[in-house]
Amino acid sequence: MSGYFRELGAVATWDTNLARSVVLLEVAKEFADKFSGDPASLPLICSACPGWICYAEKTQTQEVLDHISVVRSPQQVMGALVKGLWASAVGKDPLKVFHVTIMPCFDKKLEASRTQFADELTQTKDVDCVITAMEVDQMMSEESRELRTVSPVALSELLSSGELTSHEGSSAGGYADFVLRYMASSVYNSELTDLHWKTLRNADLQEASLTVGGEEVVKVCRAYGFRNLQNIVQKVKRGKSAYHYVEVMACPGGCLNGGAQLRPDSGQSSKELLGVLQEHYSTLPVVPPMQDVGALTALKQLKLTQPKFTHTDYKIVEKNVTALGIKW
Repeated sequence: MSGYFRELGAVATWDTNLARSVVLLEVAKEFADKFSGDPASLPLICSACPGWICYAEKTQTQEVLDHISVVRSPQQVMGALVKGLWASAVGKDPLKVFHVTIMPCFDKKLEASRTQFADELTQTKDVDCVITAMEVDQMMSEESRELRTVSPVALSELLSSGELTSHEGSSAGGYADFVLRYMASSVYNSELTDLHWKTLRNADLQEASLTVGGEEVVKVCRAYGFRNLQNIVQKVKRGKSAYHYVEVMACPGGCLNGGAQLRPDSGQSSKELLGVLQEHYSTLPVVPPMQDVGALTALKQLKLTQPKFTHTDYKIVEKNVTALGIKW
């Protein structure tokens, strides 16, 4: 994939793992601060899924929005890193950098277009264009190309390790897993060696916890798909949530099953394709965020000039009411 986009004129290519390390570190810190200083504001709900954010802003109250993490998604953090760090490091004018991301999700296009993710003075976007996995497949099909015929090119090293990597936990980002591991090591001075996920009503609803001295101190949840997501939200609104942190994704199965992901081959089910993708993802080298030197360095450097580059906010989207929609 890197080689293909280099052929098309890209001057640098990265995965988003360094940006996700930055996001995980920021999310864990945000959670720890709320856990110790404002426990009534919990649960903290993951903000990485734009489908969930669109749904929340259009249908939920400010009370629910206040539970959502203010940390940007890896896509948007990567945009800030590319234009805020990489551009200056290689002598490029950020205004002349066109940053493209490849995502398995149509809603990532909406996320990139949010006004919060553009420079206030120049209105230059952190992410200029989002191409989905389906669109990449279409591009190659129109050229009668296949990835196996493309000469491989290593990832650029300035904002990545030069190879594809991943994080521990779910293939949707490992947010809940890292919150538990961070709390264990940084708050309770213990080591979480055996993290057990319990499946609840379905495979897309799971919970896990951190136990210290025989006491359950932090409980987290993964909730994928809108049915599970809506049930979680209802409990939050009633003050009945049993969790301190919730990793939510709008798509069943998480990001590997995104709405713009490649479709299954003939004779292959979506579930089978998801299983194959999860297996491939699990074989990637794991980089623990707290040991990700590149992420720690980038986070420190960019915060010197852009202290809030990892943060955003959410607002209720007012419904447009027209005369045609009114029952007289």
